[in-house]
Amino acid sequence: MEQRRQQGRKSRQVNPWKWAFTILVALIIAGGALLFWRITTPSVPQNESETSVPATGASLTTTLNNNQLTAILDCFLNQQTDGNIRYHVQLTPNEVLITGRTRMMGQAVTFTITTVPTTTRQGNLRLAVHRITFGRVAVPIGLTMRYFKNNVALPACLIIQPAKKQAILNLNRLAPKQRFSVRMTHLDLKNGRYRVLVGLPRK
Repeated sequence: MEQRRQQGRKSRQVNPWKWAFTILVALIIAGGALLFWRITTPSVPQNESETSVPATGASLTTTLNNNQLTAILDCFLNQQTDGNIRYHVQLTPNEVLITGRTRMMGQAVTFTITTVPTTTRQGNLRLAVHRITFGRVAVPIGLTMRYFKNNVALPACLIIQPAKKQAILNLNRLAPKQRFSVRMTHLDLKNGRYRVLVGLPRK
């Protein structure tokens, strides 16, 4: 009889490791579900035509080389972020590479976005994304772009379109406080020559 009582007490004892494991599994499932929800939740659509082109008077055309365009893009992209990510643009004869450095889970992580640029009807830059890597690991393009769009403070001039796997660099939002308009009329990556039409503000 006494042996049965002891067995009953043992069976009713709480196993702390079992409960800890159960709670850990529940947290992992909940965290995964939350991450999936945040990635897949549609955000407010961004359109290239959102920003009206300022009314301008006279206009002038200027030609830029790789170094000049890189310096301009680097400057404005980093001015419009919250400081958690630093961007750098690299122009090659075939591609535009956008590299960045941020922190994930307390660790510094470098990412690279490989794109092929074309101009839009509005004179902006359309960047077709061909590859995204974190460190040396390639990640799914659409899923990663959706995460960036929904969770990362991006520059105001950068419009992310995950469904099309592309981004639009709205040149009129590079310097939103200014009243001039900017249109890229010629893009030649191979030779590193870019022609830009700048509309000067009316007095």
